[in-house]
Amino acid sequence: MKKSSFIKEVTAEITAKRASLFLGAGVSRGSGFSDWKTLMKDIVEELELDIEKENDLISIAQYYQNRTRSRNKLNQKIIEEFDKKAEKNELLSILCQLPISSLWTTNYDGLIEDEYVNLNKVLDVKRRQNDLAISKANKEATLYKIHGDVTEPDKAVITRDDYERFDIDKGLFVKYLTSELISRCFIFIGYSFNDPNFNQILSKIRIELLANKRTHYYVVKRETDEYDRIRQKLKIEDLLEYGIQTLEIDDYHELVEIFSEIRHNVYCKNIFISGSAAEYQEFSSDSESYSLIRALSRQLISEDFTIVNGHGIGVGEYVIQGIIEGLANKSNIPENPFVIKVFPQQIDRKKTKLELWTSLRENMISQCRTAIFMFGNKWDKDKIVLANGMIQEYQIALKYKLNIILISSTGYQTKVIADQKRDESLSNETVIDSKDNEQIIKEVLDLLK
Repeated sequence: MKKSSFIKEVTAEITAKRASLFLGAGVSRGSGFSDWKTLMKDIVEELELDIEKENDLISIAQYYQNRTRSRNKLNQKIIEEFDKKAEKNELLSILCQLPISSLWTTNYDGLIEDEYVNLNKVLDVKRRQNDLAISKANKEATLYKIHGDVTEPDKAVITRDDYERFDIDKGLFVKYLTSELISRCFIFIGYSFNDPNFNQILSKIRIELLANKRTHYYVVKRETDEYDRIRQKLKIEDLLEYGIQTLEIDDYHELVEIFSEIRHNVYCKNIFISGSAAEYQEFSSDSESYSLIRALSRQLISEDFTIVNGHGIGVGEYVIQGIIEGLANKSNIPENPFVIKVFPQQIDRKKTKLELWTSLRENMISQCRTAIFMFGNKWDKDKIVLANGMIQEYQIALKYKLNIILISSTGYQTKVIADQKRDESLSNETVIDSKDNEQIIKEVLDLLK
């Protein structure tokens, strides 16, 4: 399928809350972890075989266990390879930022869990069948690790015996997965479709539903070798029988570009408002300043935007007032018209206040397409100082390539940032100098539209 069609259709599925992610070993390779062939290389050599000639690595693991009468070395390899410091994985970070509530993986590593911690998002992880009976409060997503976890290598699905016992040991996972494959749209990334158990589930669904099966999506790197290309083409044709549309790419780096665009599309209506104010003297009177914040928030809600805000002092309370006023004038209230996150003052010892606040900012800003900056000052030891938190929010907005609107006329940290950036003429940054409330709001809305 065409890249443009993939982006459009996947964006629609994610926006409608119908999408699930299925992540394979190809995603973990982006963090510096080995693929299956590399992992099994010395075991293959121990069996006096050639890794380049072997494709059935499930049987290789079984042969090794048969010969040694032990899976100790297999367990040790899982621990050594997947319980190590990972490299930064931009693709995985983007995928975890998407509003997808269900993730599935055959990977043993903890990369997805770590990424959710970095984003300060609550992830409910299902490693064992017993985990399915309990749920974590306030979860934003559930991760199903159907082949086990590095913390329990002896229970990992790796040998043919493990695969043959899959329906018995992981029967509830099979039922959950089957249900989601029927009712949701899966996006497969870094997966090879060489798992016999998974393929059997797909076959049962295809036979039962025939023409009524759901459409799923698969991304794969285009083979360059002529023989491999023929085989890949046949596989893509076969996947269509199971309702799986395939996007071929030339390089896995394209995935970052593709899913960045999807993230921007999904969050195109989300606006992050950054601002705090212990005083408003550089802009206008207090009442005019309150009016600007309220009127801007009210108009954004009226135009069906979603406001995301960290409730900064002197700004957050008026953002909320504007939201309430905007919702009061709407006949149909959208599902999530705003996201307000108050920064906690009492911090658990596991994280410093700075670490927690940084992760909160990452969480909020990563879920937006545009960031609006205004004011930016606070009290510090009986004097007014520039708000350093706004600098961090600005840097995070740059990191996630948000469209940035700096209402420079409100002064303080916003003006400092605007003055420093004027000469760089960045295409995704706009400075508003007007001090007229109506003109400011008009310019903001024109930019958003």
